[in-house]
Amino acid sequence: MEKVQELLIEFSAKTKELKTLGGPEKNGPLFEELLGLREKIFEHFGLPQLKKYCQSLWDFTDKEINDVTLPGIVGFFKKLAIKHQSPNEDIGYVEIDDELALEAIKKVIKGNN
Repeated sequence: MEKVQELLIEFSAKTKELKTLGGPEKNGPLFEELLGLREKIFEHFGLPQLKKYCQSLWDFTDKEINDVTLPGIVGFFKKLAIKHQSPNEDIGYVEIDDELALEAIKKVIKGNN
């Protein structure tokens, strides 16, 4: 998860830099770099580059991204990814402890043998 957090921080910083430089029309190479970062971020979450997802990313980067807000932003995109993969199900999103989940799976497997 650290990698995607770094990408989000970099995307936010470069977005602000692009604004101060006059936008995409004034600095095409920086804008192209932002598009590449956006692609990497969406690939991480398994999201397509649909307008609604792109707008969410731009909205978040307009705000302050820091250690406090970053986990919420990552969680938001995880939820979007789950909803995107299962659009007809209202499955919600639950964080689980990987070790507890692994133990539960081992118990089920052991019980079936």
